[in-house]
Amino acid sequence: MAPLDGSNLKVTVIFTQRDFYLANVAIARKRRSWKSFLVWTIAFIAGASFLFHLTMARADPPMDWPTAVFMGAALALGLEAIFWPLGYGLIHGAAYYGARTLVRSKPAVLDPLTYTFSPSGVSSEGPTGSGKAAWAHYVCIRETSDQFLLYVQKRLAYPIPKRAFGSVADLNTFRQLVRQNFAGPTELAKDA
Repeated sequence: MAPLDGSNLKVTVIFTQRDFYLANVAIARKRRSWKSFLVWTIAFIAGASFLFHLTMARADPPMDWPTAVFMGAALALGLEAIFWPLGYGLIHGAAYYGARTLVRSKPAVLDPLTYTFSPSGVSSEGPTGSGKAAWAHYVCIRETSDQFLLYVQKRLAYPIPKRAFGSVADLNTFRQLVRQNFAGPTELAKDA
């Protein structure tokens, strides 16, 4: 829908199970940045190399330290190559299961929900209730390719699918409201 006036924006969302799945994946994958992944991988390789060297130094016959360190690093990289896809699959499997469980246990989450965004905050109204929150209520606001995530805790966010916005202008209006009124960390795309 179009903005109500120069500073308010009203959108109606009809959620799908996929919306909750995508939000769960985005929240889970945000936990580890590439920097922390790289640091963790280097520390894991260094630790595995050191432990492999200590183990092989006591072997009969003992292995020289460069070979032991190299073999430890190769072992660590091999384990990373195995566990990375398993972790990826686990994230997606748990996200799907969580979304499916939510929809099955609370079918009302699929009912239409109307959000009104204003300089004072966010209000919502649906068939089962209504609420209002100031922008300060949120700890972070992120944009993904499909949604906006309004975090109320580090690992809990309300998804708002981009398809709920009537136009690119409405998306830009929402981004501007967030930039002008939300003081916390944001990850928003540039206006189109």
